[in-house]
Amino acid sequence: MIITEKINIALIDDHQMLSNSLATLLANYDFIDSIKTFGTGDEFLHSIKKELPDVVITDIVVYALKLLQNL
Repeated sequence: MIITEKINIALIDDHQMLSNSLATLLANYDFIDSIKTFGTGDEFLHSIKKELPDVVITDIVVYALKLLQNL
């Protein structure tokens, strides 16, 4: 399968080491244009006023559920 469009990913997790490790792993894929990491759902919500990601990967905890309600 050939992917012609690159995607932007947002990672939301309060464990920075996990977010950084996952971002490093995902950066190896050619079809990914950018990966932005956020420590809280509020940081993410503030950032999407400028640009929406194509994919959001988040830890499912209370703030993530609140985030989904606000989208």
